[in-house]
Amino acid sequence: MRLRLSGLLATGVFLVMVASDLLMLTSLDFSRAYRGFWSEALALPQGQVTLGYFLGELTIPFYCVGAWHLSLAIRPAGHWVSRLILVTSAYSAALFTVWHASFAFNRSILRTEGTGPGGPGPEALLAFTTYAEPLFRVGLAVAGMGLTAVLGMILAGRTLYPRWAAILLPAVFLVVASLLADLVPVSAAVVLRAGAWNCAGAAMFAASTAILWNRGAR
Repeated sequence: MRLRLSGLLATGVFLVMVASDLLMLTSLDFSRAYRGFWSEALALPQGQVTLGYFLGELTIPFYCVGAWHLSLAIRPAGHWVSRLILVTSAYSAALFTVWHASFAFNRSILRTEGTGPGGPGPEALLAFTTYAEPLFRVGLAVAGMGLTAVLGMILAGRTLYPRWAAILLPAVFLVVASLLADLVPVSAAVVLRAGAWNCAGAAMFAASTAILWNRGAR
């Protein structure tokens, strides 16, 4: 029961984050291709950005629900790996809150610089590349360390997952994050491009929940 619940909750958390991404990064016009944050930022309504900002900042800590789900699934491999995924997820979630918030702050810098749509001004670019982007990369590295351990345990047959899940789960993530937007209608592509990482997370945890649905009692 906890395995199913945690998986469903984790999927829900990532879907809420997709909504946050759309509010913070897009005009919510799904009839045209998404042009990217730097092109869209200046025209976004302040109330919409503020809603997306708080929705995301208050939701990101619940990424740890996904860690709970994975820790339950890999518990047969030993407590150390379950604790590793919990620690790496908590640490990376803290870094991702900064990354998410940076888009709201950079929009304010863009408005102050008055550079117009199409690209960042020097101060906005400096803030993004110096403060936000490095923390995002560190967060990905830390989260990747935990997930690599999970995939290793799956391949070793020491978890509740079947071994083929070690191929399927990262494949689902990569396809949704980087490939699917080119294959779907424009309206869906807007969602997939603006919320790529969170769409991929939702898809991966939905797949994990489906795989494990009847395995928790074994």
